[in-house]
Amino acid sequence: MLRKSLRTPRVLHRLRSAIPLEQPDPEACVLQTEDVDLAGDTPTYGVQDMQAIVIKQYGGPEVLAIEDRPTPQVKVGQVLVKVMAFGINHAEIYFRQGAWGDVAEISGIECVGLVKVDSSGRFEPGQKVLAIVGGMGRNLSGSYAEYVAVPSSNVAAIHTNLAWDDLAAIPESYATAWSALVGNLALARGHTLLVRGATSALGQAAVNIAAQIGAHVMATTRNAQRAASLEALGAKEVLIEGRICRRGCASAIRTASARCWTWSATRRCSIRSPCCVAAAMSAWPAF
Repeated sequence: MLRKSLRTPRVLHRLRSAIPLEQPDPEACVLQTEDVDLAGDTPTYGVQDMQAIVIKQYGGPEVLAIEDRPTPQVKVGQVLVKVMAFGINHAEIYFRQGAWGDVAEISGIECVGLVKVDSSGRFEPGQKVLAIVGGMGRNLSGSYAEYVAVPSSNVAAIHTNLAWDDLAAIPESYATAWSALVGNLALARGHTLLVRGATSALGQAAVNIAAQIGAHVMATTRNAQRAASLEALGAKEVLIEGRICRRGCASAIRTASARCWTWSATRRCSIRSPCCVAAAMSAWPAF
C-alpha cells in the first residue's frame, strides 16, 4: 500500500482529528466515506445538501470545518461522482494557506467513487471510477465532500477489487509518475532508470510503472529495511543512502547516472544531468 489510510464509519464524521495535517506524512494518507446505496432515492442535484470539508478562511488546519453544502449541479461535460475515498496531498495545504491565490472553498484534487450522473453518457450509473485534478480544489469544488462534479476528461473507469482506501492511494501518485516516465522521458523496455527517494508514494509508483514497462530499475532509500519492498515492486538494484555509506553511495549514483535515466521522486535531485532536471521539474500535472 502506498499511503497510510484513515477509516471512518460514517460520511465525513469523526474526521476533525484527521483534518489538522499541517505537515502530512510524506506518504500522505487517505480518508474513506461510507458505502452508498445507488438504488436509493435520487437527489435533486444542486438542491439536496451534502456534507463537505470547507476552507472558512486561509490559514492553518483550524480553518477547516465540516458543513452542509448543495450537491454540485452537473454541467455539460461533467460527471457527478459519489466520493467513496480521497487522498490528501501537499497541494491542498497550499490551497488552504492561500499560497496559490484564490481557490475553491472545498479542497481535494483526487478521489475514487461511483458515478451518479454523467452528462456525456460515457459512464454508467454506479460504475467505479477515479477522478484526478481537472480544476478540482482550485476553480471547481474538490473531493473533500460526499459528491464532486468533475470534467469527464479527468475521470477514468477502473476494474479492481481493491478496498476504497487502498484504491484512493493510487490516482495522483501513479498519474504523476506516468507523466514523468512515459510523457517526459519516453521510458521503454531495455532502458535503465535510477529513482531517488524511491520509498515515497511517488517513488514507489515510479518503480512499479518502470518495472512493468520492462526497464532495469535502480532505486535509492535511506532505510535498508525497506529495500525488500522496493525489490517487490520491481527494483533490480537498491542503493542505501545515508551517513554511513554516503560517499560510496554517491559514487555509485554518479556511476549509474552516466549510463541511465535518473529521476528524483522528491524533486531534490543532486545530480545535474539534463534528464534528471527535466523529470524532476516537469513531472507534476497542471491543475
